[in-house]
Amino acid sequence: MTLFCGASFGLGRALILLITLSHAAGCLSIKYNSAQEIIQAHPLGFQDAINASHHARRTEESKHFIQALLRRLNQLEARLEAEGQ
Repeated sequence: MTLFCGASFGLGRALILLITLSHAAGCLSIKYNSAQEIIQAHPLGFQDAINASHHARRTEESKHFIQALLRRLNQLEARLEAEGQ
């Protein structure tokens, strides 16, 4: 799967890496992973959402929308995590 920066990196590998790094760093605080959980639960829907405008109108708007949405979700989760510490 190709994610936002153009690097090909499987979602499963990314999640395993994230979990491994969290444990290696000794993170015991609450971590929110809504974006990863949603993508993992609906991988085909995620791909469809990213590719929707590309196939319909040959634009990248759906890809940019999903990127912005996930970026904002991650920012809000980071704020919640920071407030919880």
